[in-house]
Amino acid sequence: MYYRLPKRISSIYGTVGDFLRLLNNKVLKKQLFRYIITGGSAFLIEYLLYLLLIKIVGIDYAIASVVIYILLFIATFVATRKWTFESDGNPKRQLILYLLLVLFNAYVGNYVLMKWLVGAGIPKEIAPFFKTGAITMWNFVVYKFIIYK
Repeated sequence: MYYRLPKRISSIYGTVGDFLRLLNNKVLKKQLFRYIITGGSAFLIEYLLYLLLIKIVGIDYAIASVVIYILLFIATFVATRKWTFESDGNPKRQLILYLLLVLFNAYVGNYVLMKWLVGAGIPKEIAPFFKTGAITMWNFVVYKFIIYK
């Protein structure tokens, strides 16, 4: 006797299967590699500029952080749009969505997630690595399927 899976389960299986096939996609692998390079470069530049501004130039750390954040906002938008995802979509629409994601990340990452991580007993010095990891993962999905589709 033949048994059919309930529609809800078979649609979940189809979604999982689609996701696994997507992971084997060459374009996705290229984009993921470039995303890691772009993000890693941005982190390194951010950290080096931060040290330069607070140690050598003598700017207050809070002001340095804001200046760097604005500069990197523009640079990472352009790099992610043009190099990582090679998008030719509407740049105004993409910039607005990118800004909304940055604001969401600033709130969720710096307030909700950090409070939760520190509240869970993770040291304040280590918690930003978990925060950045979570943001990095959901950002790739949002960039790929919403902002730069």
